[in-house]
Amino acid sequence: AVLILPSGNYDVCNLKLPLQVASWLTELGVVAYVLRYRLRSEGHFWPAQEEDCREALRRIRNDEDTSEAVEKVGVIGFS
Repeated sequence: AVLILPSGNYDVCNLKLPLQVASWLTELGVVAYVLRYRLRSEGHFWPAQEEDCREALRRIRNDEDTSEAVEKVGVIGFS
């Protein structure tokens, strides 16, 4: 499984490229997740974004539908 983190400097969440990468990875048979983290522009300051990432990883590891694929979880981030 792969968790994809969008760019946007925590002010915006640019999802276009991460969703394209997730689609490509899915075509290759990889389970891909795109994180939509809480934004500073919405009043959520650091470390809210790190907490969102940690929670997403916890959920991926505990996802019963992907239990075979989550022995290892990769992370891709855009900046």
